[in-house]
Amino acid sequence: MPHFHSLYNEIVAGYRRHHGIRSRNHPVPDLAGEGDWLETPFWAWHTGATRRERLFARLTNDGLELRAGEERSRLSAKPQAAVSDWQNLQDHGFKVRSRALTTTLYARLFLGDLFIHGIGGGKYDELTDDLMRRFYQCEPPEYIVLSATRWLPLPRAAVTPDDCRRLRRELRDVHYNPQRHLDEAENSESLSELARRKQEWIANRPQTRSERRERFRMLRALSDELRRPLQPREEQLRQQLLLCQKHLRANTVLQRRDYSFCLFPADVLRPFCSQFLKPPDWC
Repeated sequence: MPHFHSLYNEIVAGYRRHHGIRSRNHPVPDLAGEGDWLETPFWAWHTGATRRERLFARLTNDGLELRAGEERSRLSAKPQAAVSDWQNLQDHGFKVRSRALTTTLYARLFLGDLFIHGIGGGKYDELTDDLMRRFYQCEPPEYIVLSATRWLPLPRAAVTPDDCRRLRRELRDVHYNPQRHLDEAENSESLSELARRKQEWIANRPQTRSERRERFRMLRALSDELRRPLQPREEQLRQQLLLCQKHLRANTVLQRRDYSFCLFPADVLRPFCSQFLKPPDWC
């Protein structure tokens, strides 16, 4: 256990250096050490508990002592007695479960000929490969990284982020540059005169602070006047933008990649998955 604990943290630190990762929690947290207590790559909890705990262990003269939170247990150093102690833990509601990396390591070594990963798991299994080489002293079996996306066959709104960006730009332009949109309102002589005056103030380049303040005040007053006949258009754009953003949020939920396979109709999922069983053209 001390050898595995040391190798685990050394390999994780090397992975962080190689990939420029600064977080101490990625790709996985280090295994902690508290005196002679060493954290193991397992979770533990007791029946009825609402949260799992990290499982710590330490070697004793007569076996192994386990600790999860305030819960402590012992396993005998004698194999048959250790099995009995382990079964007693289970009978008393004490549960130990492997973490993701530990599960993958075991499955690859002992259960299967080929392990299929998604993109994230495939990256993390670089750690597993190093653990197999340096702890088990064996060349790790190969694994495949396979990723595909199939959305649930649900109706989605025909909107895109570009639609929302276009509406946002148009709404802003109507609000701050109403003179550009007078053809959409009642274009009277008075409005044309206001637009001409605003253009003159835009072209003006004041030199003093008071002149700049006056220019700002006049531009804002003229824009307010020009905006009045465009208020219905501005409100319409605002409502369209809110609806577009609402549809985008709904589509984000509908197009999530992590819905369970059992929610998909079989006639949709089966042909989608079976296509990967065919050898590629270059084989």
